[in-house]
Amino acid sequence: MKIWQTFRSSARMAAAVGIVGSLAAGAAMAKEKITYAYLADPALEGVMYGIKSGKITSDLIEIETSALQVPALIASTPAKSYDVIMNAVMAIPFAKRRGLELVVLSSALRSAKGRLGSGIWVKDSSPYKSMADLKGKTIGSYSLRATGTTWIRIALWKKHGMNVSYKGGDFSWVQLPAPTLLSALESGQVDAATLIHAQAYAAKSSGNYRVLAYTNQDNRELFDVDTLSAVHVTYPEKLAARPEAFKEFNRMLLASVQYANDNTAEVGEAISKQTAKISPDYFAAWDKSFAVMLTAQALTVRAALPYLRQAEHPRIINIASTEALGATKFGSPYTAAKSGVVGLTRSLAVELGPENITVNCICPGPINTGMTDAISDEHKEIFARRRVALRRYAEPEEVAHATLSFALPAAQYITGTTLPVDGGMTIRNA
Repeated sequence: MKIWQTFRSSARMAAAVGIVGSLAAGAAMAKEKITYAYLADPALEGVMYGIKSGKITSDLIEIETSALQVPALIASTPAKSYDVIMNAVMAIPFAKRRGLELVVLSSALRSAKGRLGSGIWVKDSSPYKSMADLKGKTIGSYSLRATGTTWIRIALWKKHGMNVSYKGGDFSWVQLPAPTLLSALESGQVDAATLIHAQAYAAKSSGNYRVLAYTNQDNRELFDVDTLSAVHVTYPEKLAARPEAFKEFNRMLLASVQYANDNTAEVGEAISKQTAKISPDYFAAWDKSFAVMLTAQALTVRAALPYLRQAEHPRIINIASTEALGATKFGSPYTAAKSGVVGLTRSLAVELGPENITVNCICPGPINTGMTDAISDEHKEIFARRRVALRRYAEPEEVAHATLSFALPAAQYITGTTLPVDGGMTIRNA
């Protein structure tokens, strides 16, 4: 009996030790997760290669990465969607003013060795030889409120003696999505552009463009500092809860940057293979779609503003598509451009509202136009019966009537609205 009790006690102890040992091993193996959002750009994919390829590892944390465009980064910051997020330097005081506290963990985007970034690019065939030659001309920028653009304007003011005010200055500044800037410059929609990252690399590689001013060099000469345009930030409560995890994040990120610097051939080849998966024809379609369907509308509005400001009842009516409200496969350039028109409409409505200028948008659906002539009547009827509540294609005059409604006095208190003219297509589920 005594032997059995001793054996049973020993078994219990062994089991307890085993459980504790398993828990300890599990605790040692479990890693904390840090979610990180950064600007979507091939250049930054090179920086992240060490981490994403598993070359740079940690016993403490794993980093879950998300590459986002600027609008998504901006929206994610107040939402606290990520543990660490790349943010513009100038966004920090703006956030604080709105009651959002941010903590800077490390630098994200700063001028590199040689300081060849933040250039003012023009076509090589253009007549412009200096910034003074661009007086009265249009400069395209990826974001007029960006820290990088502010550094550029400081250099143009202090070094080149230019009036860089957005109103009444030496240049007409136009904000365009970064991926469209090079095509806007090529097509002559803008006379110069502030190209960054992949766009600047593409411009330099082509040999068809040149730089009038490297403003990073100018700012170094003026202030004896290297410009810093973006930083990695987190939130006080997140940092206080896991200080060691965020310290390890900084270590891994720095190690990944160093890996990219030490292994440029390997990283370059890997990133080029990633981008090579996308056909050049796709990029051509993307650039053309944005240039014709989005950039052109933005520039037309800007050109018309002086006249609209003098009008008694100023109206801006943009034309998009129901593709901005839904999507069709294999048409992402078209869908993205049309969605951009809806976003442009809302932004302009807020911007121009104080001047009593209304901005609205029409989204036509299936219409009998030259664009749909290639579709047979039989297939039009099949589509309409399956997808359109009114069971037919519309005539162009019906779109014109809806467009006119926004121009009437009765619509003077309507702005920022998107009106589908689609016979009920977007509301029908089946």
